[in-house]
Amino acid sequence: MKAQEDVELLRARIELELQEERRQNRILTEELARQTRALEQGQSTRKADEELLRNLQSECAELRAQRAEAERLHPLGSGARYYAHLESEVTGVLRRLGLRSRAEDWQGRELVRGSPSRRRRSTGSAECSSVAWFRAGI
Repeated sequence: MKAQEDVELLRARIELELQEERRQNRILTEELARQTRALEQGQSTRKADEELLRNLQSECAELRAQRAEAERLHPLGSGARYYAHLESEVTGVLRRLGLRSRAEDWQGRELVRGSPSRRRRSTGSAECSSVAWFRAGI
């Protein structure tokens, strides 16, 4: 009988260990499933992020190309630099046409008054002698 009791105790101990192993397996299986879902979600998110990054890089390259084209078409930019360049071009043209005094007058008015709206406007009736000579072919 003692042997029978020892066998029953051993069987009960083995049954408890087996139940504990099954419980551990269930816990590990649930953890594996949770980790697998997290991995799949992370991979999906990574793919979406990579696609977004490609789209943003493409858009950035397109905007850079547009900016370069805009700078190529209008290299002086806008605002004060543009008008300063335009003024120097007009002054240069007036000097090349032999209208040095007009060029100096143009520059002087711009420097003194500074406002384009305050410039004296020519009516065209008073013509500089250099222009008359130029038009006459002299």
